[in-house]
Amino acid sequence: MAELVLIALLAAPLVLTFLLRADAALGFLALCTGFTAATYASGSTQHWLSHLVSSGQLLSGNAINLIMIAVPLAITLLLTRKHATHSRFYLQIVPALASGGLLALTVGPLLSNWANINFSNLSIWNQLEKQEAIIIGIGTLVSLLLVWFSRSHYIKRHK
Repeated sequence: MAELVLIALLAAPLVLTFLLRADAALGFLALCTGFTAATYASGSTQHWLSHLVSSGQLLSGNAINLIMIAVPLAITLLLTRKHATHSRFYLQIVPALASGGLLALTVGPLLSNWANINFSNLSIWNQLEKQEAIIIGIGTLVSLLLVWFSRSHYIKRHK
C-alpha cells in the first residue's frame, strides 16, 4: 500500500498538469511556498485555529501541515488550467515531475505519522531522499525560467 501511495504522490502533479493543461512551473513554486508556510507557521496556525473551536484541537498538526503543503499546489493547478497547450506540454514536464518528487518528500513523513504508512523501506523512497537537492534545484531553476520567459501572461496583445 505504501508503494501505491508514493506512486500516486509522485504522479499526481504530472497527471493533473496534463489533464488540466495547467502551469506546472507555478504549481511547483506554490508547492515550495506551501512547504515554507507549513514549516514556519504551522504552530501559529494550530494555535489560531484552536481559538476558533471551543473544544481545542480542530485538526492535528500533521493534518494542518498536509493542507498547507498540498492545497496551494492543487489550487494553482486549477487556477492555471488551460494555460498550456498540449503541444507545449513538454515544457511543463520537468516542473510537474519535480512537483511530484517534492510533494512526496514533504507529505511522505506527514503521512507516515498521520496514517501509519511506512515509506522508509521502499527503494523509491530511498532514491527520492538521495536526490532531494537535485529535485528541488532543477525544479526551482526550470520553474523560474519558465515563469520569467513566459511573456504571454504579462503582455497584452492588441488587435
